[in-house]
Amino acid sequence: MAAIGSAGAMRRLLTFAALISVFLVPWFPLYAQSRATLQGRVVDPTGVVMAGVGITVRNRATGLERIVQTDGEGNYQVAALPVGAYRIEVRASGFQSQIVESLIVEVGLTAVQDFQLRLGDVSQEVTVTAASQAVERTTISVGHVVDPREVQETPLNGRHFLDIMLLTPGSVTPPQNGFSTPPMRGLGALAINTAGNREETVNYLVNGITLNNLTYSSISFQPSIDTVQESKIDNSTLSAEYGQSSGAVVNIATRSGTNDLRGELFSSCATTRSTHVTSSTLTPIVHRPSSATSSVAIWVAPSLRTKHFFSSLMRGCASTRDSSSTVLFSAMPSGLLRLTP
Repeated sequence: MAAIGSAGAMRRLLTFAALISVFLVPWFPLYAQSRATLQGRVVDPTGVVMAGVGITVRNRATGLERIVQTDGEGNYQVAALPVGAYRIEVRASGFQSQIVESLIVEVGLTAVQDFQLRLGDVSQEVTVTAASQAVERTTISVGHVVDPREVQETPLNGRHFLDIMLLTPGSVTPPQNGFSTPPMRGLGALAINTAGNREETVNYLVNGITLNNLTYSSISFQPSIDTVQESKIDNSTLSAEYGQSSGAVVNIATRSGTNDLRGELFSSCATTRSTHVTSSTLTPIVHRPSSATSSVAIWVAPSLRTKHFFSSLMRGCASTRDSSSTVLFSAMPSGLLRLTP
């Protein structure tokens, strides 16, 4: 009995140690396709490229800071940046410092910001307007970015993520006779058609990790809307970094903690009631108790001021449906009548 008790105590101790290690072990970021890239060129007032110019890029939400220098041709590149707004500061001896207060980098895109420095003291600061990113200058891929506002504020019946992808240019609702295209209760449809491609040719990535079902090539599960920061769909001339599927790529970046305590709480309830339409030969009265679906989610993203960031989501869904039916007939026709609950 003592041995059994000691074994149980050991298991509890190991479980507690494993839980503690989850919070104490540092988690290094995963640099994948669901991040963004910032690049550009720095020149002097006469247009000559400048080498060795220091560029500091700082995330306005988390304080993440990256420092790079221009190469011999005046070019710089900051790869694997989490999506969000960034403050860019450019400093060079004998020239005024230039600052971009807020440059938005989006998932799977390469933002371009060029600088032309002016002569002056390095302590003098000049605020520069962020360059417009309306035209993709670094790739020939054709796609569309769904920004955070569109993700969070689009009204969805069921709050299924793939329903947002149907709003992008070139995407349509898939046929209902496919393997994964018929909507399912609580899950929705698990595939879409875009740019004329079959639903089996779309690759779904969450933070650079594929979520495709290896059997049907559909998405394995739909990430909760509350965890999605933004997404991008590329449906033509894909970059060589994307493999596995030939049709399109849906690139999803999830939300993370910031320097501010944020959270969301929502609850929804849907109720339906149906009555069968009758014919002239048969007048049934069919009453079905209403079916109700309710869900609740709590999303919290606290942090310890530029040191550790994490987010959590709790979501529950309850569906109540009574399949019983009460049928009253005023006349019984010949033939077979089938009732489907």
